[in-house]
Amino acid sequence: MTRTRRTASLAELVALLPPSLTHISDPVTYMPNPNDDPIMGELEQMVLCSLVGLRQEACGLDVQMRLGIYAHRELSLGTVCRTLQRLERKRLARSRHSAPQPIPGGRRKRLYGVTQEGLRALARALSALLKLCSGRRGAPAPRPAPRNTILPR
Repeated sequence: MTRTRRTASLAELVALLPPSLTHISDPVTYMPNPNDDPIMGELEQMVLCSLVGLRQEACGLDVQMRLGIYAHRELSLGTVCRTLQRLERKRLARSRHSAPQPIPGGRRKRLYGVTQEGLRALARALSALLKLCSGRRGAPAPRPAPRNTILPR
């Protein structure tokens, strides 16, 4: 006798959730970020910084080379292009096709640039990192050393 494994549907899985978490299954009302700020990972931030540093529209290969030189990140071109596409879906970057290269069978390149929303998101992310590093805004005060401890000179 063989057993067949049955997978649960999304509705069945949602029914198992406690009532306080049922809003997660609704893609319209569930917002993971209350400020509507696009959440960026480290790689997305580095790719946006690379685009800003290039100061013009650039293709994925330019971004890949810049990440290798300045960030010492050896990434495949596919990883860089997927990240650029993800940034474009989040409206943090924009793209257009260039004119074909002036050689027989010349291909068009996809050129990427940073949008104003991308610059604002990058500025917010960098500002948050600087605040975290500096310990400002709500950081606990350093504890005083106990009196019976010998401090180094």
